[in-house]
Parts: sequence; C-alpha cells; structure tokens
Amino acid sequence: MAHDSIITIRTFNNLAEASIIQNKLANEGIESFIENENVMGLNPSGGVELKVLAQDERSARLIVEE
Repeated sequence: MAHDSIITIRTFNNLAEASIIQNKLANEGIESFIENENVMGLNPSGGVELKVLAQDERSARLIVEE
C-alpha cells in the first residue's frame, strides 16, 4: 500500500455525522476528506465516506471508535 494513498475509515448515513468526526480528526491534526456528500440527495442509501491518508489510518480509526 502506498504511503500517500487515501483510505475510507468509515461510511456514515448523513453528512452531519461525518462532519462531527471530521472535526474531531482535525482537532488531533489529522487531515480528512468527505466524499459523496453531494450524492446523498440522489442515493440516500449510498452513504458519506470519511477518508484519511494511509499514514493516518491507525490514529484516525482510534478517534472514530471513541
């Protein structure tokens, strides 16, 4: 796995939930990305993906699981 690849750490049912976790990650200095936020209106069952760089995956997963 490339060190700079992007990993999906969790899929959320709505943008608000994903944003809360994204803020927690930012507070810990972990950059994250939300993908598919604009698709939710078209496909509500699809989910919003929260992604981080592979190098931050372990730390990010610990924060998400809190």
